[in-house]
Amino acid sequence: VIIEHTDTGWGIPEKDLQHIGERFYRGKHGERTKGTGLGLTLCKEIINLHGGTMQINSKFGVGTSIIITLPKGRYELSEHIASGGVDAKGNGD
Repeated sequence: VIIEHTDTGWGIPEKDLQHIGERFYRGKHGERTKGTGLGLTLCKEIINLHGGTMQINSKFGVGTSIIITLPKGRYELSEHIASGGVDAKGNGD
């Protein structure tokens, strides 16, 4: 599965790209927005746990593209689960 998100925001300066994924890291331009520096770190960790990858391409002043690649699952959800027949705790209807 490939998921790509592209924006036309500020972009990420090249010197900051190497720090993507470090907990609490916020580049110099991160001062303009609220945040903790954990969002992309958590995304990267979850993707890694699922055997996937996250690639970030960015040009400062142009925008950023994030490509997430996840392996196809080994198991398929049963029709009952996929249709919402089971809640988050595993209880059926």
